[in-house]
Amino acid sequence: MIHQCNINCKTMEPGMSESLGIQDPGKWLPFIFDIGMVEAAKMTTDDEDDALFNCTSIFTMNGDVYIIDTPYKKFSKIFLEYYKSE
Repeated sequence: MIHQCNINCKTMEPGMSESLGIQDPGKWLPFIFDIGMVEAAKMTTDDEDDALFNCTSIFTMNGDVYIIDTPYKKFSKIFLEYYKSE
C-alpha cells in the first residue's frame, strides 16, 4: 500500500545547527512510500507549541526514521488496517 504525504527534511547538518546555536525547523517536501517498509510509528511530539505537534515519526525496517505530516491518529488507523489485511 502506497502512502502519500509530506516529509520534514533538515536544511542543514545537525552538527552545524548545534554549533551555531540555531534550531533547524526543516522544510516539508512531498513524499511517497510503501507502508510495508514501516516497522513502527509514534506521535512525534505532544507539545502543542512545537511545529511538529501531532505529526508522525515512522521507523523503517532498515533503521531510518522519518517525520511525516500525516496526523498520528490518522496514520495509526492506516498502519493497523494495512497489517490486519496482511
